[in-house]
Amino acid sequence: MLGRTLQLHLPGYEPLPPNGPHLFPTVCRKLVGIDCWGHVATHRNPADLASRGVFPSELESLEVWWTGPEYLRLHWDFEVPHQPIEIDTEEEKRTVNVLTIQVDHNDCFLQAIYNCSSLLKVVRVIAYCYRFTIKCQPKLGPIKGPLSPRELEAALLIVVKTAQKDMFKNEIQQILENKIPKTLRSLNAFIDVNGILRVGGRLENSLLSYDAQHPILLQNNHHFTTLVVRDAHKNTLHGGIQQMIMYIRQKYWIGQIRRSVKYQLHRCSSCFRQKASEMQQLMANLPAPRVRMSRPFSHTGVDYAGPIEIKSWKARGAKILKGYFAVFICLATKAIHLEVVSDLTTSAFLAAFKRFTARRGSCKKIYSDCRTNFVGANNELTKMLKEASHD
Repeated sequence: MLGRTLQLHLPGYEPLPPNGPHLFPTVCRKLVGIDCWGHVATHRNPADLASRGVFPSELESLEVWWTGPEYLRLHWDFEVPHQPIEIDTEEEKRTVNVLTIQVDHNDCFLQAIYNCSSLLKVVRVIAYCYRFTIKCQPKLGPIKGPLSPRELEAALLIVVKTAQKDMFKNEIQQILENKIPKTLRSLNAFIDVNGILRVGGRLENSLLSYDAQHPILLQNNHHFTTLVVRDAHKNTLHGGIQQMIMYIRQKYWIGQIRRSVKYQLHRCSSCFRQKASEMQQLMANLPAPRVRMSRPFSHTGVDYAGPIEIKSWKARGAKILKGYFAVFICLATKAIHLEVVSDLTTSAFLAAFKRFTARRGSCKKIYSDCRTNFVGANNELTKMLKEASHD
């Protein structure tokens, strides 16, 4: 026996012999009345000695453990301790508050708008709900397959109408009463045959679509407007402000639309990553020859450009050789002097430098990179200067 033992009494049932195995037929395992069950107290249950523990010195004198309870050795007709347990406690009682309200279908649609994060999702949810209502009508027959454009358009009208009732409840009521709302007076708003609040205008004779002639009116601080702007941002492939405004105004008219568009652009993580500003290197101060007045070409920078093709003479059959430009730049005035050089040797550069100084005058300083012809020219000029100073 495990746990607390429950004694079963079935009226009219012939028990087995006391010493035989206590096997109950299958019928006894079915549901029986609660009066057929009795409770075995702890001091009559040997299983409690094993589960709750007992000292070995006490176990030797416990008759319940060695021979079992006394009522098991009696005939089946003995007086079984059958005392129903009455439990009087407040611990298991639970307070259940039941609230019944009448829910409007517009409130359900509005809740669906607030629970969805994209315009396509809320339209598809409403479209499936609309299809379910059609399936409930046996005369119309079952509808299978994916959602059709007609179903999506009908669902979009339901969503727009529900959102507008939440945005312009008082204004719609005034228009239905043939009154002009003060907040929508400049827009010449009206309600079309589908119950959608639209913006009036003078474009009825144009070739534009009906949505472009009379766009749907929305508020900029509503969640449905956020879904519309978010959908436009996705359909324009993360377009800019003007592109999103032009896309939205083909169907919707949103007050202060630029603020809503900027808010969506700032929240788009993809646009934020793409428009991240690069780090700019902090440039050093300009050298003195660049910012101080001086004679042209007093401070000169030199470099090569090319190659170019040069004819050795003008006669017929003249060979075409490869040449270069020696570019001399004045650091103060940004003036440029060009000299043609036959090759990249030191002697060719010294010849070009001699022609340059003959026309522009001598330089105080000349700057170049570490090209071999420039290094060689520097060594030659330094050597000539030393020889001239010894003389």
